[in-house]
Amino acid sequence: MTSTSDPEQAIFWLHEPQNNCFWNGALDVVSTQNGAGVVSKRSIEKGTVLLKVPKESILSARTTFIANLLIDAEIYGMHALVIALIYEKNALAESPWYHYINSINFADKTIPPCLWHPTHKRLLDNTEADLMGVLDDSELLDHFQMAQDFARQYASMLPEPPELSNISHFATIVLGVASRAFEIDDFHLSALVPGADLFNHEPHGDESAHFESLAGVCPDCGKIECVHGVYSDADESDQVCEIVAHSAVPANTEIFNTYGPLSNSELLARYAFCVDNNHFDTVCLGRQISALRKKAGPQIARRIKWWSLTAPKPWLLDCFVKADGKPSKELCAVAKLFTAPGKTVQRSHLTKLTPSSRKLIQHWCRQRRLPEIAISLDDPQREAQIKCIRQSENAILDRCIALMDRP
Repeated sequence: MTSTSDPEQAIFWLHEPQNNCFWNGALDVVSTQNGAGVVSKRSIEKGTVLLKVPKESILSARTTFIANLLIDAEIYGMHALVIALIYEKNALAESPWYHYINSINFADKTIPPCLWHPTHKRLLDNTEADLMGVLDDSELLDHFQMAQDFARQYASMLPEPPELSNISHFATIVLGVASRAFEIDDFHLSALVPGADLFNHEPHGDESAHFESLAGVCPDCGKIECVHGVYSDADESDQVCEIVAHSAVPANTEIFNTYGPLSNSELLARYAFCVDNNHFDTVCLGRQISALRKKAGPQIARRIKWWSLTAPKPWLLDCFVKADGKPSKELCAVAKLFTAPGKTVQRSHLTKLTPSSRKLIQHWCRQRRLPEIAISLDDPQREAQIKCIRQSENAILDRCIALMDRP
């Protein structure tokens, strides 16, 4: 992810009285192998509030000085947040988030995988990143065009930001926002929460802190109750974002947050990193199933058509192997439909694998497995990311192949 270049600027912002924030004195920001990280100076009890930022102080498309212009232009969500950050960044000291924005390392040349060189992208052909559209740059280009159109529309009021003159520069901003944004509520949607992005990500479910924010507020004004509906600002505590200790933290220990159950492909797309042994990884066998379906006889074709009409959509995406090598129940069912003898198959028996359905899953795994190739790039970080994705997926498939040999 885009790194924090000067965490002291973020801490300074949190301590400015007009921002009404709380930063727990038991915390310290230090250099770690992941860049800046938050470490406990002393032991911290479970449930302790580590950070508190009022919603009125977060940086969102609703709190920025161009909020009304974004609404008039009908730009919302992450697209609006990126544009808001760009204009606040160019407002310099006039922006309420000046010191916080200065803490973000926008000089980092990390770009999202959709802008990689085509030869680098091809190394991820047929991976989950490829299947999920992570390598497709069309959405980013549309976002870039939207931001440029917005800048031209309001050029008489606001200088056009230099970040909109170059797609790579813009992509760095997008990645910086995407890697820091938190889901807030129905009013702000996503926002940047100063201080919350200092906590590094723990991908294995061993995080010691959680981000908390009440989501059920009025989408028009952001209050709990109001004249717009059944929503009143009865509980002021609901109008803050917090980082809370999810478990007891010993002294001199780094405190991790989690961004949710994200696979390596999702981590690469949103945060520009991936991790070994990510237990949220899966490997989809949908393409292999589709290829066999085209060759199926009438009886099998009828079964698969029935399944496609009755199973949750999109059913092919649910046919995957989990990180531990176990096939999903949908994958088991489809393998059984292809291999079960007779004209009819009871739905209750679909997840009970037979020797023939196990062999078919093994066959699909071998088809899906990526070839072992030598990878050597000038960019060591990108080389490591590509190797991580490929090796992780092959390891998952190998686990499944071995598992299907067991009775």
